[in-house]
Amino acid sequence: MIAPLIALAARWGVVERLRRPVAWLMALGLAIVLLGLFWGGWRAFDWFNDRQAVQRDRTAAQAEMGQRQIRAERSAGAARDARDAAARQQQQELKEKGDAALRDGRSPWDAVANEL
Repeated sequence: MIAPLIALAARWGVVERLRRPVAWLMALGLAIVLLGLFWGGWRAFDWFNDRQAVQRDRTAAQAEMGQRQIRAERSAGAARDARDAAARQQQQELKEKGDAALRDGRSPWDAVANEL
């Protein structure tokens, strides 16, 4: 590997006695550049891979949150429906008591007020 670098140093006009040390410095520089490229490539890969992992995690969390919201909305809707049905039932019972009081000749308000 040093021989081509010595030839390159000679072509660049480096004096004979400095060609070998210059070739070693060029080899060291080349090694540092290659290691830097490898390190930069690894960092870029790691960054993009981390971004994808974070995106997958966010997507999963958003899907889970959406499912929770749907379950909460369904539960709230069922509770509201049960509450409304109980209120309708109570209103119906009060109406029937009032109607029964009217048929008996009593005041419907008294019949209903005694229940409340």
